[in-house]
Amino acid sequence: RIYGSTIALYRWKSISFYATASLISCGLTPVNNVSLSYSWTLYSGVTYLKDVITMSPDARYFDVFPFTLSASTVYTLRVSVVGYFSATKTKLSQSAEDTITFSVGASGVKAIVNGGDVQVVNQFVPFILDASSSYDIDEPSRTLTYSWACIVQSVTSLFGSVCL
Repeated sequence: RIYGSTIALYRWKSISFYATASLISCGLTPVNNVSLSYSWTLYSGVTYLKDVITMSPDARYFDVFPFTLSASTVYTLRVSVVGYFSATKTKLSQSAEDTITFSVGASGVKAIVNGGDVQVVNQFVPFILDASSSYDIDEPSRTLTYSWACIVQSVTSLFGSVCL
């Protein structure tokens, strides 16, 4: 059985799943002389992602570092568990497999306007609206393009029109 976080999965977060398995004792084979081997495979659609491997030293976990997987993508993770006699490494007839399908969500853009989100300016004095510190959360190295608009609200105050 595979267990994982029930919170949202995003590209910028580490992602971790855990598998648990147990052997059914047949009476002749003491369970304490048997070890389990875990093998993980990850797919995007039908494509096997051979370069994405677990970073965990514990084979029961499938852990990947942040920015390993792609945003807005559905993945299928499969774990296969095989039992072996510890002393001889002879494979047992018992094995198990489980899969889980999960999505990595898109995070969007973190907008950072130098000088703050609310600024008061004089309509007769030029000013610079600088958001060059903004970034794509899923692809921080991606170059952003900007589009600005000024909307004049219908409500006027003592100081003139308000622009959002």
